Amino acid sequence: MDIPIESNYKEGTIVYIQDKKEAWIRAEVTSLSVTDEKVSITAKGIEEDSEKTFEFNATKKEILELKTKELPPLCNPPALDGIDDLINLSHLHEPAVLDNLRLRYQDNEIYTYSGIVLVALNPFARVDRYSQHELVTYAGRARGELQPHLFAIAEDAYQGMVRDKKNQTIIVSGESGAGKTMSARYIMRYFATAHDDSSDAFGSTAINSGPGGGATAGGSVVDKSRSVEEQIMATNPVLESFGNAKTTRNDNSSRFGKYLEIHFNDKLAISSASIRTYLLERSRLVFQPKTERNYHIFYQLLAIASSGASRFSNLGLNEGWKGFHYTRQGGDECGVIPDVNDATEFERTCEAMSLIGINEKTQSNIFSLLAALLHIGNIKIKGSDRTGANIDEADTALVKAADLLQVDLPTFKKWLTKKQTKTVTDMIISNLNIDQATVVRDSVAKYIYVHLFSWIVHALNESLASSKAGNEESDTESPFIGVLDIYGFEHFETNSFEQFCINYANEKLQRHFNRHVFQLEQEEYQREGLKNWTFVDFQDNQPCIELIEGKPGVFNILDDVCRGQRTDEDFATMLYQNFAPNDNGPKKPKPKQSTDGTKSLSSVIGDKPSDFFEKPRFDNNAFTIRHYAHNVSYKVDGFIEKNKDTVPSELQAMLKDSKSELLNRIFDFASEQEENQKQKTTEAANSAAAKRTGNAIPVRRSGTVANRKPTLGAEFRLSLIELMKKISSTETHYIRCIKPNENKKAWEFDANMVMAQLRACGVLETIRISCAGYPSRLEIPEFINTYSLLAKSRPTTYEGPEDVRNFARQILKDSLLDPEKYQVGNTKVFFRAGMLAHLHKLRTERRNGSAIYIQKMTRMYLARQRFLAQRRMAARIQQAFRTFAAKKALKNLREEKSAITIQTAVRRYLARKKYNVMQKSAKRIAEAMQGFMARKKFLTNRKENAAIKIQSVVRGYLSRKRFQRRIQAIIKVQCYLRTKAAKKLFKTKQQDVKSAAHFKEVTYQLEGKVVELTQRLGTAQQNCRNLENANQQLKDNQAELESELAELRAKSEAQEQSAKTKFSSLQADYDKTKTQHAQIVKERDDLVREIETVKIEAAAAIEKERARADNIEKLLTGLTEQFEAVKEERDILKNKVVLLEQNTAGNILNGQNGQFAMPTAMARKASRRNLKKANDLSAYVYADAASSYSASDAHQQSGNGIAVAGSSGGGVQPGTPTMPVAPSSTNAASLRHRNNRNIDNSLNSPSVVATPGAQFDGHQDSSGDAAYDPTAAAATTTTTTTDQDQEMNPDGSMMVPPAPGMLDGGYKLTEAQVCDLLRYDDGLLDEILYELIDQLQLPPYDPKSVYQPVHILFPAHVMGLCVIKMLQYNLASRIHQLITTLVARIKKYTETFVSDGTTAFWLSNMFELLSIIKTSMSQHQMTGGEYAESEWVMSQIMSYIEAFLSDIYFGWVRKLLKDVSGFVVPALIDHQELNDYKETESFFSKMMGGGANRASDIGLSHLTNFFTEAWRVMKFYYVDENIIKQVLSEILSEVGAIAFNNLMNRRHFCSSYRGMQIQFNVSKIDEWCKTYDIYDHAQNITRLLQAAKILQMNKSTEEDLRIIIEVSDTLNIPQIKRILRNYKPADGEATVPSRVLHHELLRVENGPIMVDNNLLSNQVLYLTARRVPAIDTYVPDYMVIQRLRAIIYSQTVGDVLDEDEAAVGGADSGHGGSSETPQLSSPPPTSPYSSSKSQHHQHNKSLNAAAAAAVLGSGMDTPTLAKEYEYKDNSNDN
Repeated sequence: MDIPIESNYKEGTIVYIQDKKEAWIRAEVTSLSVTDEKVSITAKGIEEDSEKTFEFNATKKEILELKTKELPPLCNPPALDGIDDLINLSHLHEPAVLDNLRLRYQDNEIYTYSGIVLVALNPFARVDRYSQHELVTYAGRARGELQPHLFAIAEDAYQGMVRDKKNQTIIVSGESGAGKTMSARYIMRYFATAHDDSSDAFGSTAINSGPGGGATAGGSVVDKSRSVEEQIMATNPVLESFGNAKTTRNDNSSRFGKYLEIHFNDKLAISSASIRTYLLERSRLVFQPKTERNYHIFYQLLAIASSGASRFSNLGLNEGWKGFHYTRQGGDECGVIPDVNDATEFERTCEAMSLIGINEKTQSNIFSLLAALLHIGNIKIKGSDRTGANIDEADTALVKAADLLQVDLPTFKKWLTKKQTKTVTDMIISNLNIDQATVVRDSVAKYIYVHLFSWIVHALNESLASSKAGNEESDTESPFIGVLDIYGFEHFETNSFEQFCINYANEKLQRHFNRHVFQLEQEEYQREGLKNWTFVDFQDNQPCIELIEGKPGVFNILDDVCRGQRTDEDFATMLYQNFAPNDNGPKKPKPKQSTDGTKSLSSVIGDKPSDFFEKPRFDNNAFTIRHYAHNVSYKVDGFIEKNKDTVPSELQAMLKDSKSELLNRIFDFASEQEENQKQKTTEAANSAAAKRTGNAIPVRRSGTVANRKPTLGAEFRLSLIELMKKISSTETHYIRCIKPNENKKAWEFDANMVMAQLRACGVLETIRISCAGYPSRLEIPEFINTYSLLAKSRPTTYEGPEDVRNFARQILKDSLLDPEKYQVGNTKVFFRAGMLAHLHKLRTERRNGSAIYIQKMTRMYLARQRFLAQRRMAARIQQAFRTFAAKKALKNLREEKSAITIQTAVRRYLARKKYNVMQKSAKRIAEAMQGFMARKKFLTNRKENAAIKIQSVVRGYLSRKRFQRRIQAIIKVQCYLRTKAAKKLFKTKQQDVKSAAHFKEVTYQLEGKVVELTQRLGTAQQNCRNLENANQQLKDNQAELESELAELRAKSEAQEQSAKTKFSSLQADYDKTKTQHAQIVKERDDLVREIETVKIEAAAAIEKERARADNIEKLLTGLTEQFEAVKEERDILKNKVVLLEQNTAGNILNGQNGQFAMPTAMARKASRRNLKKANDLSAYVYADAASSYSASDAHQQSGNGIAVAGSSGGGVQPGTPTMPVAPSSTNAASLRHRNNRNIDNSLNSPSVVATPGAQFDGHQDSSGDAAYDPTAAAATTTTTTTDQDQEMNPDGSMMVPPAPGMLDGGYKLTEAQVCDLLRYDDGLLDEILYELIDQLQLPPYDPKSVYQPVHILFPAHVMGLCVIKMLQYNLASRIHQLITTLVARIKKYTETFVSDGTTAFWLSNMFELLSIIKTSMSQHQMTGGEYAESEWVMSQIMSYIEAFLSDIYFGWVRKLLKDVSGFVVPALIDHQELNDYKETESFFSKMMGGGANRASDIGLSHLTNFFTEAWRVMKFYYVDENIIKQVLSEILSEVGAIAFNNLMNRRHFCSSYRGMQIQFNVSKIDEWCKTYDIYDHAQNITRLLQAAKILQMNKSTEEDLRIIIEVSDTLNIPQIKRILRNYKPADGEATVPSRVLHHELLRVENGPIMVDNNLLSNQVLYLTARRVPAIDTYVPDYMVIQRLRAIIYSQTVGDVLDEDEAAVGGADSGHGGSSETPQLSSPPPTSPYSSSKSQHHQHNKSLNAAAAAAVLGSGMDTPTLAKEYEYKDNSNDN
C-alpha cells in the first residue's frame, strides 16, 4: 500500500467492520500498532445498538504482497454522507455504498445515482414524488441538475433522442416486489405528458395510475378525443390484470417481461407505440403456491360476477373465487389483497379496454373465455390405473366449459381422457391415466390463456399504431424510446424452468451492461484526453451464456430431449455427460470474494462453459449454474413438459373448429405467429450455418424438422436475441429497483438483502469497473476552489483554460507524489480509488495546521504584548522605588546635618546654660512641667480622634452593607416582576409567531423595505445625474419642436378651410336632390369620390400630427367642432335620400289589390347600389365624428357592475364607439360595408306569405287582404340575413316568418307575432350564431381605450332577451336548442385559448347571460303545471352554462399557467436584484466556460407585468370581480408551488444569499397582491418565503434547529430536512453539521416534499350570479339582424312613443299581460352633440322600424313609418 498505514488508521479514524445483522457497521479505531512485521488495529462500534470490539491482526506481507488480508474499509468524510451519486464517494467500496444507501433511505430518499445507473429502493409506502408539478420540474432539465429521479432518466433519454438522433432504451430491472412495474408506469406517464404541447400539460389522462381515475378538471362538457398518450397509459391496467399476480414477495408482481416502444414524429410528439412481451408464466394459471394468487383478471371477474351483475349471470361464476380450483390453491386468504377492491379494478380494466378499442361485445367474449378456463379447472377426472381416466357426462363444469367455448361436448370429453397415437398403418386410441388427463386438462387451459394474452397484446399494438395509419413512414424510421420492464435475477429454494429462462435473460442483460459501462468509461477517458490509462483485464459472463445457449448447451440439449420420448432424468444425465463427465474430480475453485464483496477480476472461474456448470453431490435430478450473481441449482422436474408446451392435436383442432368468433380470431392470429416464428427460426439456423461454413447457402432440413413447432425455450431464446439486437442499437439507460426488506414494511432497511440485490443487479459491478480506472472525478474549477490551498505557490494571472489546468496539475504534484494516482483531463480531474479521500485528508490537515499556526502566532503575540507590558510596569515600579529611596537618603542626610547643627547649638546652649544654671533652674522646671502636660494632652486627643475615625469607618461599612442588601432585594423583586411580565409577553409573541400574522407581516415587510430603500437610494442618485444630463438635451430640442408646431398649425388651418369649402359644395349638391331625383345617382357618385379624397387627406394629416406631437389633439378638436354643423345637415339630407329610395322600393314592392310582387333583379341591384353610396357617406361622417370623442366622454356610466341600457335602435351612441377611438381604414371600411348591408337588406327584403287556405297559428288577417297566391308566395320568399339571397330551414324548406298584415293596427310586433317568430323562425337562431358570434367584431384590447359595459356585454343581453321571451311563451324546446347551439358555437372560439381577449370577452358575456337568466328565474312567477317543462329546461341550461363557464375558466387558467411557467423560476428563484448579495460564478468556472449561475433576461418585472396584464384584460372586458380574483389566486398558488418545488430540487444552489434574493422577490409579489386585493395565494407563497428564511437562519446547533421548526409552521419535517441537506455554505461559512441533519427532531414525521395542487382537479369555480336590474337593448349598426331588431323594437317602441308623446298605428305597448324581469330600459342621452333626442338616435329608430316592417311584411310601407318618426323627432327638437 502506497499510503502509510499510520496516517490512515490513527486513533479516532472511522472504519467499517462486518456485522451479521447489518452487514457493515461503523467503528472507531481505538488503538493502532504498526511494527516492521505486524499490523494490529482495534476498533469499537459507534452505532447505538452495536458497540462490539473488532480486532484486526495481519503481517505487512499478507497485506501488501500476498494480499490475502485487507485492512478495514475506511469511512467517507461526514460531508459525503447521503451523497446522491455513489461514484463521487471518496472511498468507493461495498460498505460505503451500502451505508450511503441506508442514510438516504432513512431520509426518505429512494433514488440514488451510481454512475449511469439509477438505484431505486421501494419505500412500500406512498411518496409524493410523481405529481404533475414534479414531472414539469424535471422536463427540460439535464441529468444531475436536480435530485435523482426516474423522471431525470426519462428526460435524459428524451434529450438523447432529440440531441443525438439516436433511439433510446430504458431498462428497468429488479426482483419481484422491487417496484419495476410502478417505475415503468411512471416513465410511460412522463413520456405521455411531459413534452406533449398539443395536449393540456396541466390536465389529467383518462386512465390514471390509480384506481378510480378518469375525471378531468372542470368537468368538460364535450368528451375529449382519445389520444395515443391516453391509450399508452390505458395499456397498464389491461396488462396488469392479465399478466400480474399476487406472490409472496409482491402483491402486484409482473409475471412476464415487457418491452414498450414509444415512437415520435417529426414534431417530437408521440405518434404511436408497440408492446412486445416475453415469457408469460403459464404454470401460474393451473398452480399457485401457498398465499399466492392466480392472475388478477380472474379475481376481478369473480368479484363483479358474484356481486349479482346481470351482465355475467350466464357465466356460472356466482360461487366466488373459493369455488374454483384455479383460484383457491393459495389458501383461504389468498383471494384478497389488502386495500384493493377487485370489483373496482375490474371496472377500471373495462374502461381501459374500451379506450384502446376493444368493444363491449369483444370484452364479453373475453370474459366468457376466462369463465370457461375457470370451469375447466373444476372438471373432475376420475378412474383408476386399470380402467384409465374418465369424466362424468353430467359434470357441470365440463358442460359449462364446452358451452362457453362453443365446442362439441362429446369431442371435448373424449380427448381429455384419451390420446391418439399414429403408427405406420393405423391410428391407435388409448386411455390416459388420471395424472396424464389432468396434465392435458391444464395444458388446454394454459394453451387458451397464453394465446388470449398474445391476442390482447396484439390488439393493444393495433390500437397504439392506429394513429400512424396513412403515414408513409414506418416505425423503424421514426425515432423511439423503449422501456424494458424485465424480471430480475431469481433464486429460490426450488428453481424450475421459469427461473432458468429468467436468469438466462439476466445473464444476457448483464453482459450488455458490463460492456456498456466499460465502453462509457473508455469514452469518458478519451473525451477528456487522458493518457497512459489501462483497465484491469477481466472476463465477462460470456462462457456462462454459451453454456446455456451454445451448441452443445442446456437449451440445445433440452430441445433434443423433447424430440424423443425421454424423461427429465434423461435430460439431467445428458447434462452431466456433456458438462460434468468427471463426477469425482477435484472441486472447482469458486470465485474469490474480496472484503468489499465484489468479484476479483484476477481470479475468475474459467474460460470454458463447462467451468460454469456443477453437478450436486446428493441430487441426480438437479444441476447448478454459476451465474454472475449467485450459484443457482435447478430441479429438472417439469423441464421437458414446460419446454414442449404442447396440446394434443385433436384438442387443437376442436378449439379451432369452435363457433366462438373470438376464439377463431385468436387462433388465426396464433397460426400467423407460428408461421412467422418458424420463418425466423429457419433464418436464424441459416445464418448460424453460414457463419460456420463461410457461405450463405441455406441449410436443407427435412420436412419433419421444418414443420416442427418450436419449443418454448427456442422461442424465448430467439425473442431474447432480437431484444438484445434492438437494445444494442440504442442508447441504454438503467434503473435498478431494489427491494429493501422481505416483509414489505414501509421504510425498513434490510442491509443483507439489499447487498445481495446490489450484487445481482450489477451496481457493485459498475463500481468495481470504475475502481479499476479512475472512479473519482471532479470538475477542474471545483477542484481548484476546494484544494487550491494544497499548492505551494499560486499563479498571479490566468490567460486561458490551459493555465487553469496547469494550476490543477501543480496542486496535484505538490500533494500527490505518485503521478499514477491521478490524471488531469480537459474539464475534469480523475483520481484512483481512495485518492480523493486522501486529498480531503491532506486538505483537512493543511487547514488544521494552518489553524494551529495562526493560533500559535496569535498566542505568541499576546504573550509578548503581555511581557512587554509587564516589563514596562516593572521599570516604572523600579523608578518609583528608587525615587523614594533617594528622597529618603536625602532626608537622612539633611536630618544628620541638622542634628550636628543642633548639637553644636545645644552644646553652646548647655555651656551657656551651665553658666546660668542656677539662674534659670526654676524657669526650666516650670517649662518642663508645662511641656509634659501639653504632650499628655496631645496624646489623649490623638487617641480620641483615632477612635472616632474607626467608629465612622465601621458605621459607614455597616450602612453600606445594609444598603446593598436592600438594593439586591429590590432588584430581585424587580427581576421577578419583569420576568413574569416578560413571560407573558413572550407567550403573546410566541402565539404571534406561530400564527404567522404579526411576525411575518412586520418582519418581512421591514426587511424587504430596508433592502428596497437601499436599492432605491442608489438608483435615485444615478437617475439624478442622468436627469441633469437629459435636461440640457431637452432644452436643445424645444426650439426645434416649436418651429415644427408652427408649421403644423399653418397646414391645419389650410386643410380646415379646404374642408369647409368642400362641405359647403356638398350641402348644395344635396339641396338639388329634393327636386332633381333623376340626377341623384350621378351627383351622389361625385360627392362620394370627393368625400373619400377629403377623408384620406384628413386622416393622413391627423396621423402625421399625432406622431409629431401630443398638442395636435387640440387642433383636431377644433376641426371636429367645425364639422358638427355640416354633419347635422348631412344627416338630414341622408335621411331624406333614404326616404326617397324607400319610396322607390315601395312602389316596386306594392302591386295591384295589395298583392306583393317579386321585384326584378335589376331593380334590386340598382337599389342596393344607390343605398350603398348613401350609406357610405353616412358611415364616413359618423366615423369622423366618433373618432373625435374623448375617452372621458365615452365613459359616463357608473362602474357599479350593473349594465346600463343602450340605444333601442341598435345604433352606436356618440362617445361610446364599438370600434377604437381612432379606427384604421380597414375597420372603417368594414363598418361602412356592414351598415350598407344592414339598410340594404332591411329595405329590399319582401315578406314571405303564408300557405293559402291555412291560418298561421290560428290568427286572422286583420287588414282583410285577399288570400295569397301560392305561386307568388314561393317566388317571393327571400330573406337577406346574410350575403345570400335566400334563407332555408335546416330541413331544406322555405322559412315561413309571420304573415304580412298581422298587426294590431300598427308596426310594432304583437305578442302572437313575437311568439311565432321565436317558435318557428330558424333564421333567428342563424342571426344569433352568425352575427352575434361568428361575425362579431370584438373590441380589441387596448389599455388606452375605454368602453362602457353595454358595448362589451350586449351579446349576453340580446341572447338573454330571447331566452326570457321564449320562457314567457313556454317554448322549452326552443330554449334548449338556442342555448346548446350558441354554447357549441362559442366553444369553437374559446377551446383553443389563442387570444386572451376572446376568452375574457366570452367569459364575461356567458357569466352575464347566466346572471340574466338567474335574475329572471328568481322573479319568475308561473301558475299551474304548464310551465313545468320550461322551468326544468331553464334549470338544466343554467347548469349547462355553469359547466361551460367552468370549462372556459379552467382551460384559460391552464393556458395562463403554461404561459407563466416558463419564467416563474427565472423571476422568483434565479433573479438577483440585490446587487450587494449577488451570487456570482467563480473565476475558474468562468475561465473553463462552465457554471450554473448564468444571467437570464427574465426578471421579476416580467412576472408582475404578466399578472398586471392579465388583470387589465379581465377588467377591460368587465369580467366579474370574483372570477378575476379566483383566476389570479389560482395562478399565484401554482406559481408558488412551481417555485417551491424547483427550490426543493436544486442541488448546490440553496445559500443564504439566495434566501435574501428570494425573500426580496417574494415580498414584491406580496406587494403586488395587496395592491390588487388578491389574498388567496398565502399558502404556497408563504411556504416559499419560509424556505427563504430558513436559508438565512443559523443552522449549526440543535437549538437553531428547534427555532427553525418552530418558525416554519407551513413546512413539514421532510421539506425542512431537504432544505438543510441542499444548503450550500457561503464563503467562510461552515456546512450544516451531520448531527443536525440526523437529529431526532427530523425523524418524527413523514410527509410530501413537493407541493402538489392536484393541477386544478380539486378546484371549484365559485359562481355567484349578480342581479341584473335591466336588459340593455343596444346593438351595433353594422349587424344585419332584422329579426332581432324587430323583437327589440317590439319591446321598446312603447317606451319611445311615450317619450315622443305620439303613437304609431295604435301599436300595443303591453307585453301580453305577463311580468318580465329584468326590465327593458330606455337609453339615456349620452351624446355631447344632442339635446333630448339626437339625430343619431333618430337614425337608429328608422333602422329598427325598417327591420320590423321587413320582418312583418306590413301593409304600411317603410318610408311612411320613417317619415312619421322623422316628423315626431323634428317636432320634439323644435
